[in-house]
Amino acid sequence: MRRPPSTTPVPVRARDEDAPLPGPQPYFLLIDERFRVPIFVFVEIDPRRPARAVTIEFAPLDPSPRRCWVGVRPGSAIGRNPEHWERFREFTSDGEARAAGYLPVEPRYVGPSWESYLAAFRPEGERPAKRHTGAGAGAGS
Repeated sequence: MRRPPSTTPVPVRARDEDAPLPGPQPYFLLIDERFRVPIFVFVEIDPRRPARAVTIEFAPLDPSPRRCWVGVRPGSAIGRNPEHWERFREFTSDGEARAAGYLPVEPRYVGPSWESYLAAFRPEGERPAKRHTGAGAGAGS
């Protein structure tokens, strides 16, 4: 004999604090033109410099174990809506973005602040290590 379906509501799982909220999220877009290729920089905190207010629509979350990231998940792509230049969307790949009619944006950084971008994103490569000089070496030795 089959049991009738339960009418008890299913509890909603608490949101993963490291995961982005569902739906479009507000960001500030800056273009870093210091390098040969402009870098799209999306930050959550007002950078106090000329920036465009945009939104990023994140891909739905899967029920996999807790992960840690800021903004866009590693290995994913960001696409720009060709009809609404202030709207962006996260995709699993550049090919998926193109298939949906979006323009892939690369290179890009998505994070909390302009300062975090400057500290973490180094397209010119790692800074060389400083050479240590001995305090006693020099004159008179």
